[in-house]
Amino acid sequence: MHMTTIFSRAQSATLFLLLMLGFGFIPAATHAAEDDLGCLLITSTPRGYEVFEGEKDIEIRSGERIILAWIGINAESGEDRDGTSISTVGLRLFTAQGSGSYDFTFKDGSDETTCTANLQLAGGQQTNTVDTSDIDEDAGVLSISSIPLLSGGVAARGASVPVAYIKVENTSTEAAKIEGFTLVQNGSADTDVVIGFATNDDKGGSRSVIGGNEDDTVFDGREAYVPLSAVLNPKSFRIFTLKSILSADASGEAGNTLMLDVDSVDTGAKVYGAFPIRGTTWRLGF
Repeated sequence: MHMTTIFSRAQSATLFLLLMLGFGFIPAATHAAEDDLGCLLITSTPRGYEVFEGEKDIEIRSGERIILAWIGINAESGEDRDGTSISTVGLRLFTAQGSGSYDFTFKDGSDETTCTANLQLAGGQQTNTVDTSDIDEDAGVLSISSIPLLSGGVAARGASVPVAYIKVENTSTEAAKIEGFTLVQNGSADTDVVIGFATNDDKGGSRSVIGGNEDDTVFDGREAYVPLSAVLNPKSFRIFTLKSILSADASGEAGNTLMLDVDSVDTGAKVYGAFPIRGTTWRLGF
């Protein structure tokens, strides 16, 4: 009975996507220029479906089944917000447990486009609800830990690869500020292969990018500071994804490793955690 239920859900989700594609339930804007790169998201909840480009907030309710489908129009490749490769047409099924943002980036040569579904739990607290000017710099108690979801692999020239998932939990009754993370390169690769960093969180409220251009220097010796302005509400947690942006011009590093560990978190709050927090290991393929 359980296997039949799973199969039925998978069939329903696949039929849903095929029907959307086959009957043309997509915005007219996607037809405006047939050769242009585009991105389309489709969400389905028990209350109906939404089809959109760009970014949109979608209300969800705890415990309900969600279908999230994506279409990369005229795209050669795609990846999710963690840098994991995805097909240019696909879907995910899950049970709503909390708010979160889902980014899908598609590429065609040097062109790139991203679309985002912000799934907001009905009645839930938004990420940025605290006036930062009213927060004491040393307020809060933070518990820092790693979430071992990354497996690494071979990193290509010019890629953006996730190097750490960090869970930050504010266990106090006061809001706490985070200003950034300090990373240390403990692998064998030269630090010049990294030209920037990007961070985001699971709630979609904190995103930052440092560097990203070929002439940018983000390391001081073997250390790099990644700024990230974030506020954690009392008794809440967030999961931060840290990604390294690799040079498209670097060479001679094939076989060397990128192993970035989180050495510290920049905050005035009290911090508990076993530092350094080990990141994932990437072997360079260029």
